[in-house]
Amino acid sequence: AKIIGYYNFLAENIHSQDIPFYTHSQFSASSVHAGENFADISYKKYLDYFDKLLNLPIDSIGHGVFLWIPDDSINYSKKVNKQRRELLKRVVEKNIELEICPTSNLLFSPLKSYRDIPFNFFNKIGLKYSVNTDNMTILSTDIKTEWEKVLDFR
Repeated sequence: AKIIGYYNFLAENIHSQDIPFYTHSQFSASSVHAGENFADISYKKYLDYFDKLLNLPIDSIGHGVFLWIPDDSINYSKKVNKQRRELLKRVVEKNIELEICPTSNLLFSPLKSYRDIPFNFFNKIGLKYSVNTDNMTILSTDIKTEWEKVLDFR
C-alpha cells in the first residue's frame, strides 16, 4: 500500500523538488505503472519522473514505453534520446523488469506496429522483460493473443 500511495504522490507532484524518498526496508516487492501514455505528459516531465522513480526500490515497471520506444517512432532530439537510453541502462543495471503489454503499448503510444516493439534490442542489452495483457476486458485480449502478436511480428 505504501508504494501505491507514494506512486500517486509522485505522479501528482512530478515537478516538485521536495519529494521525499524512502529506504528499501520500507517497501516490499513493487511494480509501478509508468511511461505508457504519450498524450498527457511532456518528455521533460518523463525524464524527471523516471530519474526519481529509478531511485526507488522497485522490481518492475508496467510499460516503460517512454524509455524503450525506438528513436524513429518519436520526434525527440538526439539529446533526449540519449537521456532515455541512459535511464534504460539504469533499469538494466538495477535488474528491473519491464512489463511489455503489446496491445496497450500500440494503442497508447506512437508505435505503428507490433514489429516496433524492440525485443531483439531488449535481449541485446540484457533487459529483463515479460509479455503481459494490461487490461484484458477493455482491450479484448488475453495472454495467448499477446504472445501470438509478439511471435507473429518478430
